[in-house]
Amino acid sequence: MFSPVVFGVFTTNTLHAVIHIALGVIGVWVGLKGGARKYCLFLGVLLVAVGALWFIPVVGSIITSLLNVNAAVAYLNLVVGAVALVLALAARREEPRSRT
Repeated sequence: MFSPVVFGVFTTNTLHAVIHIALGVIGVWVGLKGGARKYCLFLGVLLVAVGALWFIPVVGSIITSLLNVNAAVAYLNLVVGAVALVLALAARREEPRSRT
């Protein structure tokens, strides 16, 4: 959480680490409540957006200064976000339960 480089490749900072911990805790909580599909959609869009925005020069420099994101993190966000979106879109939607 306090290391500027994780696994020798991925850059991070404390804010970036706290965001990931919060997303993980929220994901577990939402998953227990039955909203895993919607959370995967949200997380997928968020990660793909952050990953893609890193490649836009002005926006990328803002993301880098706030979250200390490097190219490896941007690519990882794109991959994990895409996997989350695929899983969310492949999951069956729950049928509303009838009240009988």
